[in-house]
Amino acid sequence: MPRSKGVQEVDTSALFRLPLAFGSVRAKGELNQGGWGGGQAVHAFDGHASPTTGYTAWIDPNATRGAGTWIVYHLTKNHACVVTAYSLTSAGDPENSDPSEWVLEASEDGKSWVQVDARKDVKFKARWQTQTFKTRWNVAARSWRLTVIRARGGRNTIGVHLGELGLWVDKPAWMMLQAAETLKGRAATPAKTQKGFDAKYRAKPVVEKPGGGMKEGCKCVACGAAGVCGGALCCDACCGTNFCGAFGSCLRCFMCC
Repeated sequence: MPRSKGVQEVDTSALFRLPLAFGSVRAKGELNQGGWGGGQAVHAFDGHASPTTGYTAWIDPNATRGAGTWIVYHLTKNHACVVTAYSLTSAGDPENSDPSEWVLEASEDGKSWVQVDARKDVKFKARWQTQTFKTRWNVAARSWRLTVIRARGGRNTIGVHLGELGLWVDKPAWMMLQAAETLKGRAATPAKTQKGFDAKYRAKPVVEKPGGGMKEGCKCVACGAAGVCGGALCCDACCGTNFCGAFGSCLRCFMCC
């Protein structure tokens, strides 16, 4: 069943979503804190929010009778980013549990928070519907907190359910973040043992030709695209632009060669 379109203030095709693999997530409350089943806070960032992708959601069952809740994403890499847009995806549960009023805040240290956006009376017209919003203030940060003040059902709502929360950064900011990580890895690793990442973002050896020449036949382990590896961390057919070719349209390509 196709999703109906809601608010789309920003075209995210030119942006990059901060991945779960680059951060940690915590929330005021969550279902099944022990890790069994769905409902944990991490499911708001796992990229699965449809009946065809193994639908999951973050659920705070204690956000009832008008009490709010919050969820925090912390970028564990030591670089600040500016989130210029964010998206919320409704869960597959009754619409009364959808967030309808919230505040998005940013923080560099996880202690002092600055509001970057606030919304009220937002409605999702379908299940698994994604709505995208532009932040009103640009703040470089490493942590972002979404505080849900009220669900659509008001004070009688039992729990808040959210399918996905997307934090989107401009391409240049994302590239600088990736570039810094790559340069850090190169400085600490001899040329013959440079590393990339596999599909689960774990270190994977890259084989170079003698003398460090180009190696054709490189394949992105995340998206499967073929490319040309310069012996560092690159897959230029996968993503196609700038800084060893590792950045571009493939949202899951994290130095993938």
